[in-house]
Amino acid sequence: MNTAMSFINTVTLKNEANKVIRRVTRSRAPVIVTQRGKPAVAIIPVDDGALELSYAHRYQAAIQEGLADYRAGRHVPLGAFVKKHFPRHVERLSR
Repeated sequence: MNTAMSFINTVTLKNEANKVIRRVTRSRAPVIVTQRGKPAVAIIPVDDGALELSYAHRYQAAIQEGLADYRAGRHVPLGAFVKKHFPRHVERLSR
């Protein structure tokens, strides 16, 4: 299983959406979509069990916890996160 994160721009996503979705599904690795050279959204694989309603309360609680953290100022801007955890990609995006 390849877990390397990759980056694509919106034009590539528009032209190759099915190919990108197949790649994410097969590799289980997220793809970051950039807009005007900056990370905009992530395409992430979904586990079969993740969509079961029996787990909905866990996701609801996690979302509420995340929103509370955000409101309390406990968050990191995406650019800082990418720079810290994916320094190779920062150089590629800044070109």
